Amino acid sequence: MTPPGAEQSRSSQSDDPASRSGSPYDWIFQQVSDSQWLALSRTASVRILIAVIVLAVLWLGESRWMRDWLSDPALLTQAAALYILGNVLALVVLTSLRRGFHIQLAAQALLELAALIVMVHATGGLRGGLGVLMVASVAVSAAGSTRLMAASFAATASLLMLGEAALWWLQSDTSDSGVMMIAGLVGGACFVTAMLVNWLATQLRRQEGIARARGEDLRNQLAVTARVVAELDQGVLVVSSDAKVRAVNPAARELLGSSEASTAAALEGIIRACAQWRDSGESGGLQRELLLPSTGGNATRILVRF
Repeated sequence: MTPPGAEQSRSSQSDDPASRSGSPYDWIFQQVSDSQWLALSRTASVRILIAVIVLAVLWLGESRWMRDWLSDPALLTQAAALYILGNVLALVVLTSLRRGFHIQLAAQALLELAALIVMVHATGGLRGGLGVLMVASVAVSAAGSTRLMAASFAATASLLMLGEAALWWLQSDTSDSGVMMIAGLVGGACFVTAMLVNWLATQLRRQEGIARARGEDLRNQLAVTARVVAELDQGVLVVSSDAKVRAVNPAARELLGSSEASTAAALEGIIRACAQWRDSGESGGLQRELLLPSTGGNATRILVRF
């Protein structure tokens, strides 16, 4: 049996690398749940789909507003193509190597941030509107990472946007510093979103761990109960509210008879008695004598307790 609060304690230790003993880098190779691996795989697939859509729009769209919006279509195309190749490689590694979850997560997150900042530059800088995607990217990566990693992703995104804003400001003929303010606001949004999403995801993983541990305890308890019931000298018959037999132990089988005809007749009498007890509304503990017919003509008298 697991003492109360043990599941929460185990989950808390697994979520916070600083609380574990040993090397401070042990958390890099810690085991994670299958749901986290599945989420990482699906995230890479969605990233590929988004990049393919971007390329399709670039190749098929020749409208004037798109030409005005894109400052460097060739650079955007190259960034999207490399982004697709990187995520395909990430999927191949995911399917062949289920180890180093946080390393693979960090690699995917940094690849996406690098590709996004290049796309931001190709669409005219932060004023083009793609900078908001940096917030979404940080949020997705923070959901499966540790607190420290989430903060690192947010810091990386902020530095990349500040660098892009500084580059635009140096190359621009005007002295407009509004782009720097945009970079600062989006960077702050990255930090707030990363910390909030990471906290929520940590709570969900903790609850998932508790539910998994309790489910295992319940299965163990049911196995012990089934073993004890099977060894009882008294017959135990479990009948559901829809008059179906759910469980029966060896002693009950012996009382019901060995032939199908006698077993069916005995079960019919017991089920009828159960239905009458339920209709009466009486509480448990009621006892009743029943005569179970047999194929040899002799009836078996049993005492039924509900």
